[in-house]
Amino acid sequence: MREIAVLREVRGKCRGIVELYDIAVSSQEGVYLVFEYCRHDLSRLINNHYKVYKKSPFTPPQAKRLFLELLAALKHMHERNLLHRDLKMSNLLYDERGQLKVCDFGLARRALLRSNKLTKIETVRRPSERAVITKQRGAKRRACKGSSLRSSLVVLRAVIVLTSNSLHQQQQKMTPNVVSMWYRPPELLLGSEFYGESIDIWGAGCIFSEFFNGQPLFRGKTELDQWELIRSFKGCVKRGEWAKGEQLPKVVNGGGSASKFEYFEMKIGGALSIGSPSTTSKTVSRIANLTNTGRCLLDFCLEYNPQSRCTASTASEHQFFKDEPLATRPERMPVFP
Repeated sequence: MREIAVLREVRGKCRGIVELYDIAVSSQEGVYLVFEYCRHDLSRLINNHYKVYKKSPFTPPQAKRLFLELLAALKHMHERNLLHRDLKMSNLLYDERGQLKVCDFGLARRALLRSNKLTKIETVRRPSERAVITKQRGAKRRACKGSSLRSSLVVLRAVIVLTSNSLHQQQQKMTPNVVSMWYRPPELLLGSEFYGESIDIWGAGCIFSEFFNGQPLFRGKTELDQWELIRSFKGCVKRGEWAKGEQLPKVVNGGGSASKFEYFEMKIGGALSIGSPSTTSKTVSRIANLTNTGRCLLDFCLEYNPQSRCTASTASEHQFFKDEPLATRPERMPVFP
């Protein structure tokens, strides 16, 4: 039911999200969801091409277009306080017009997101928060009558109350057992139960590299293996880069077994240390055809600290998309049999 509710909310409003056409109910066989037809899933399409040609089927301008379309879909979802929570290549479809479509919203969930706490006040739906907005409007009207200072304080207090309520809502616990292993961000690997749109952005970053390289960036078999692959690729966490990481469950509790989750090896002088001293990011020595600004964008998506990652909105405005070669025009995207 949650998936149906999410799909109904985004239906017809974003071309980068698969369209739900209808719902069929059978008394004997359950519920069927009727979606638009898309010829390929991108995982199989890219993998089959890589097996033969050892490269991605998309040129750099085409890969830019795909990533822009993915970011547009995420921006649309995140503005509506929706998390996908299972972003991966096999959950991206590719239709006969060369259009990317995000699908499979089975793990999607509503959560008030950091990018919307202040800039999207009008999207709040709770009765108590609507009353706060009414207070704001009333305070503004009184300000026009002369008591500007007092009314401004009322408005400020109302915004603080609303933000406090929003933060409280955001801090509701959610399971860390989401997102497929290869696309799972560090905070979920370490057991965080409090997260936001940054988990989708990490997955988008992994997909971004795959558009260019034709192969998954991190192919861990276990959580520990996945962490080691991330660490060897990005380098170690710098001191002060992710202070809250030290407080995550699998760091504090050792994941129930010190031998199973030895992520944070030592605390040196009270500061966070993961493995050897900090190193520079090794981003993209392994990724073909990615420019310096592309590497910068990838680093921005794959920050250890979730709060330091870009949003879908800021990523879509990155210099990478303004540099030559520009993204392929949508009508010129390739189609495959």
